Amino acid sequence: KTLKDLRCRPISLKNELYILQMVARASTYALKRYPTSLEDDRKIKCRMHSDARVNPKHLFALRLRMGEKRVLKWHIDLEAFARRCVSAKTIHNLTDEKLVKSEEIFS
Repeated sequence: KTLKDLRCRPISLKNELYILQMVARASTYALKRYPTSLEDDRKIKCRMHSDARVNPKHLFALRLRMGEKRVLKWHIDLEAFARRCVSAKTIHNLTDEKLVKSEEIFS
């Protein structure tokens, strides 16, 4: 199959927002389980770069952890962005290229 074969339309706006909310909640939970924040990791990385004795595997693990946190944060931000778009009272209708009010979609 090609990527084109896998294209599908959203079930409904309500469903898409619900899924985004669930992913954002799971991402928030996962972020809270890390003992350090992304900002803490950035500071640690700076210290590690200045220390010649640092094991390269430890630096790689830190970079991997930072990447995981950035992906989780991206999902949280995506859900917040989607909520802002819908609360703006108009959204772009994916099916017929016209603007519709969000109340029409949820009714």
